[in-house]
Amino acid sequence: MDVLLDVLRQNPELAFFLTLGGGYLVGGLKLGSQPIGAVLGVLLVGLVVGQLGVSIADEVNWMLFYLFALGFTSLAVAALPHFVTLLIGRHVFRVQPGILLGIFSGPGTSAPGLAAVQESAESKTPTLGYGVTYALGNILLGLGGSMIVLLLTA
Repeated sequence: MDVLLDVLRQNPELAFFLTLGGGYLVGGLKLGSQPIGAVLGVLLVGLVVGQLGVSIADEVNWMLFYLFALGFTSLAVAALPHFVTLLIGRHVFRVQPGILLGIFSGPGTSAPGLAAVQESAESKTPTLGYGVTYALGNILLGLGGSMIVLLLTA
């Protein structure tokens, strides 16, 4: 074990790539029914390697932290609107759960998502929430795309 630690301490680039590979493997493990994920796996293995006394250049440390933050931010950006919609729809507006699930499928213009929701609900009720949000999702997607093009060409 001491030989391996000495090799890692003398070759921090090897420790870096072993951390990435080991983190990817750890990310494939499941916590209950949910996989840990590569980003969290790399972070956890990186913490362990850091505790072994292996030092990596500050530039690389910042890059790894940036990649972790980017992955965490992506998750927050993707999940936060759905979570807020669920809370407001269910507790403020008292929307029926079937309709609320249709509302989730609509903005992403996801017909397969709607089909899955209908199948699991054993009802066509989610279609009521899907229609309006599908139309709004398409309108906002078109407007947003046009605005991005205008901003980039200006």
